[in-house]
Amino acid sequence: MPTYKDPSNRLHFLSDADVESGGESYLPAGTVKITDAEADAIRAANQPEPTQEPSAKLAPLEFFDLFTLPEQTAVANAAMTNVQAKLWYDRMLAATFVTIDDPRTEAGLDALVGIGLLTAERKAQIVTAMS
Repeated sequence: MPTYKDPSNRLHFLSDADVESGGESYLPAGTVKITDAEADAIRAANQPEPTQEPSAKLAPLEFFDLFTLPEQTAVANAAMTNVQAKLWYDRMLAATFVTIDDPRTEAGLDALVGIGLLTAERKAQIVTAMS
């Protein structure tokens, strides 16, 4: 399959059938055919630098197991009388997974600290366990 490079170093691919039917005319102006080695070099140069590994994705049960039993009980009790705690609890249970990379997780943990169900130190321990 022929590979083409446009003036912005973006790669374009056409099948042999597309080339035979004049598909090259649809490529951006200034686009040139390049070798596989040249295409590989462009791909390698355009790879983003690796960042830190994403945090673990935990099932809601796994996430809630990071809380002590007294903390779990406090959250469940608060969910019966505190709308903010109930909303956090319901959203956490409805999540497909929980990750610290999701800003809602951090906000929820902050809310639990704010209403006195977690200490800042316990929040930090939970965040560390999720990383």
